[in-house]
Amino acid sequence: PVSKTMAEKAVWDLVEKQEGAKDKLVVVNPMMVWGPMYDSVISTSSEIGYLFLTGAYPAVPQMSLTIVDVRDVAQLMERALVAPNVTGRRLIAASSGSLSMLDIGRTLGKAFPKYANKVPRYTLPNWLIRLGAYFDPALKLGLIDLGCRYEADSTYVTELTGVTFRPASEAIQAMGQSLIDKGIVN
Repeated sequence: PVSKTMAEKAVWDLVEKQEGAKDKLVVVNPMMVWGPMYDSVISTSSEIGYLFLTGAYPAVPQMSLTIVDVRDVAQLMERALVAPNVTGRRLIAASSGSLSMLDIGRTLGKAFPKYANKVPRYTLPNWLIRLGAYFDPALKLGLIDLGCRYEADSTYVTELTGVTFRPASEAIQAMGQSLIDKGIVN
């Protein structure tokens, strides 16, 4: 999220310096992108799905993610190029609501019963994650989001562009199916 924020700030700073440029810029800001995979390259999002389906984590932190389907992001980018009244704006791409890490695991387990015993079934106490962060730099990255539940409202994006966002569960299932179909998860 920090890199997205910095990139967006940099582009807004750039267009502020150029006359009329702000009226030509639209920023599409996707949340956590899930959905069908184009290839077998593991991204941040698909790594979460992979780790969940392979049983790497029986328990997960108390945090939630706001998810968007990659197909909806692509459609939004296309519409943002031609839709009137979107220039000079930030368009948040997100399914409604957010899901806890545990709910994401449950969604995968329900969609893929063969892997249901491998997905996370427990949440870890926040104090344990904080303690672990002293020893594992990967845990340190998530401390800022620990215990938080973020919500994103994309209603205005749908009104401006006509893009309707799929439910997060559909994006999660599509990602899981891609991981299985591509042989990444056996």
